[in-house]
Amino acid sequence: MIFENIFSKNRKFRTLLEDGLIAEALKQVQLDESLQEELYAMLKSKVSKLRANSIHVLTKLAIKDKSFNQKALINPIRRLLADPERHVVLTTLVCVKIFLKSYSEAYPEFESSIVALHNGTIDLEIREYTNEIIKTYGTFKGKKVEHGHEVLREKFKKIIDNESQSTLVVKLKEISEYIQDINPETSNIEISKDKLNRIIEKEKISSQKVDLNSLHTDFEELDPMDLVCKISSIQNSGRDNISSNFDRLLELSCSRSTIIRNSALNAIYEITKKYPDITYSRVSFLEKYLLQYGSNSVIFKHTIQELANNYDLSNYALSRLVRKSKLKENSKNEKISLK
Repeated sequence: MIFENIFSKNRKFRTLLEDGLIAEALKQVQLDESLQEELYAMLKSKVSKLRANSIHVLTKLAIKDKSFNQKALINPIRRLLADPERHVVLTTLVCVKIFLKSYSEAYPEFESSIVALHNGTIDLEIREYTNEIIKTYGTFKGKKVEHGHEVLREKFKKIIDNESQSTLVVKLKEISEYIQDINPETSNIEISKDKLNRIIEKEKISSQKVDLNSLHTDFEELDPMDLVCKISSIQNSGRDNISSNFDRLLELSCSRSTIIRNSALNAIYEITKKYPDITYSRVSFLEKYLLQYGSNSVIFKHTIQELANNYDLSNYALSRLVRKSKLKENSKNEKISLK
């Protein structure tokens, strides 16, 4: 009878974890310490969801229960950071963030695993987590990662002061602002006047056909910065190529990656200035974007303003982003409406 009760209790607990009911599972463990053994056992389960949710519950328990042996979590976390399942790795990274907020001194225990993960993946969401953790707690060869931006700015400033191609350097600096993960190890890079003055043939850049639609299948395998370059190339690739890639560009404007989202929004803004009709024909998507992300993006507001210069948006939710004076002007001049 006792064994039946234990089996029934463990089965119910396992169901809570399978259903992702973390808060309820945490309550059960706090009421019954024997369930901790079950959690540790499930960290090695063949079911990835159980592995992920078990480490989540154990981490929360470690924060709430001061008598909990925090050191017992170190090896399981290290192991799960190298798990083959992406969602297990992401959950474990969240757990590392939670754990380090309370026990920042434990970072050296995870550092090698976090850095190895950061250097070994191009998964944008994973890299955002690892980058944030390393920037907050880590160092590279004794230099704080957070000083990487300052090192880069100083180098650019010297070039701007001394070299003729300051416009090019300023543009490079703007691009670098989107790169969240600047490594001071690369601070010994040499940028010479010779290199800056090399001629780039504009015809070669504009003649290259870029097809974002082909990236549906291999997006996860693509180098993030390669994708940013492809996005930036779209706006100069000609009307037909822009039109065929525009839907995919809109999708990328909703990316979870800040770098890619900002690059796509900038490209959409530049396209809207040249070909407002292409953007206007997808105005329903812009309304969905507004609903999902709000109006915090300055570049998104500028895009809508640019669109309002050519079309009457008074019948759309987007109109609240347009300056009132512009709406009146549109009304007086009876600007184009495709409705």
